[in-house]
Amino acid sequence: EERLAAEAKAEQERQDTLKRAAEEQELAEQQAREEEARSLTEAAEVKLIGTLSPEWEDKVNRAMETRSMAAEVAKSMGIGLTRKDLGTVLPQSSADGVGWLNDEVVNGFLNAAVARGLEKVGYVRGAGRVPPYHAFNTNFYNNIRDKGPESVLRWTVRAKISLKSVLQTSKVFVPINDHSHWTLLVVSAQDKTI
Repeated sequence: EERLAAEAKAEQERQDTLKRAAEEQELAEQQAREEEARSLTEAAEVKLIGTLSPEWEDKVNRAMETRSMAAEVAKSMGIGLTRKDLGTVLPQSSADGVGWLNDEVVNGFLNAAVARGLEKVGYVRGAGRVPPYHAFNTNFYNNIRDKGPESVLRWTVRAKISLKSVLQTSKVFVPINDHSHWTLLVVSAQDKTI
C-alpha cells in the first residue's frame, strides 16, 4: 500500500510539473504574441515622412540652383539624384523643362521613408527578424508582370519577406509605373489591406 501510495504521489507530482510547464509555455507564447502585436501597432503608427526643416529647405534650394542638370546634387539611401531628378518633383522654371517623375526619385524616396520608419521603431536587422517596412524597387512589379512571380523570389528572400513572414510586416511598398502614371501599391498584413 505504501509503495502504491508513493507511486501515485510521484505520478501526481509529475502531472503537476507537466501542467505547470505547459502553463508557463502558454504564458510565454501569449506574451510573445502580445509583444509582436504591440510592435506591429507601433510600426503602423509611425509617421514615415515629415515636413522639411528650414535647414533642409535651404539644402534643396541650393541644389536646385545648380546649373548642370546632370550634376549629382543629393544622395538618398545610396541612390544618386541629379538636378534633373529633383526637378521632376520640385517646381522649376520652364527653361529647365518639366520632367517626368523617374525611377531614381521614386526609389530614393521610398528607401528614405522605409529607413526612417525602421529607425523610428528601433528595428535592428538580424537573423530571423522580419522588417516592419520594406520598399521594393521600381523593377519589382515589372519583373512579376513580364516574367512571373518566380522572377522575384530571391528579392523577397533577400528582403526577409517570404510568403510566411509577410504577415509579420506592417507595410510593404511596391511602386508601379504603368506607361506614364505611377501607382504605389501598399500591402499591409497588419491591416489586412492592399
